[in-house]
Amino acid sequence: MDRDNIHIVRFMGGLGNQLFEYALYKVFKEKGFETYADTTGFDKPEETRNLQLPFLGIELDEASYKDICRLYCAPDNIIMKAIIKRTGKKTYFRQRELFFEDRVLLAEQGYFDGYWQSYKYFEGFEEKIKKSISFKSFENENANIISPDEETVSIHVRLGDYLDNQAMYGGICTKLYYDKAISYIKKIIHETTGKDPYFYIFSNDIEKTKDLLNDKEFEYIEGHSEEEGYKDLHLMSLCKHHIIANSSFSWWGAFLGETQDSITIAPSKWVNGMRAEDILPDRWIRMSGDI
Repeated sequence: MDRDNIHIVRFMGGLGNQLFEYALYKVFKEKGFETYADTTGFDKPEETRNLQLPFLGIELDEASYKDICRLYCAPDNIIMKAIIKRTGKKTYFRQRELFFEDRVLLAEQGYFDGYWQSYKYFEGFEEKIKKSISFKSFENENANIISPDEETVSIHVRLGDYLDNQAMYGGICTKLYYDKAISYIKKIIHETTGKDPYFYIFSNDIEKTKDLLNDKEFEYIEGHSEEEGYKDLHLMSLCKHHIIANSSFSWWGAFLGETQDSITIAPSKWVNGMRAEDILPDRWIRMSGDI
């Protein structure tokens, strides 16, 4: 195979971001490029997150040190990394903000460093990506938690690290956002089915979430650490409808679980002070966190 057509995708972040990175990786593979993954960042002592894709049945072809050096630079060369990020390199593609850039898909070769949070990077490949993701290795653990016969709704509340960065995430997924979304989805489900929805709440801080959303109609999903986020993702995907946070994690929960009859509600703003207009599919309903 032509060694000038190598694509290397860097993997980093939590499970939601890993799935966006995997979607780009999968598209390159489907297009016939020689495609590899750089997962070396997860080996660093200071890294607190783990690579969770193998728990979803996803196997990645690891990039060689030589190819990483050629298309980017040596993984441990901090000075060269800083220089390349500032001045650029023909084979280095860095996502600076959260919008779609067609130059990424047009590249003949390169090292791709970013979260690639846009459905546009894998338009036309959605079903192949969904089929390549499997929950079979642990789905029996989650049996009977989400009823398949009811109008189930996942609600995701992202706290934790988001509370520490109000400049970027504050004022978006407010209590008003959730109240509006819950009222809307109740109304639509009741009008179309005559049923009342069942709400399942997911969060990285479930105790604080109980203070934010506290009602007897809510069932709180507990017991899974962030390292086992793939189990919560599976439960989210089993719900028929979704109220997501400005989080790539619940984005994928909604995407993997949606059907033709699904209602997905998302915040109209994703982050403060950054372009992010290509994250949400047009079919999803946008709601603001203010009046």
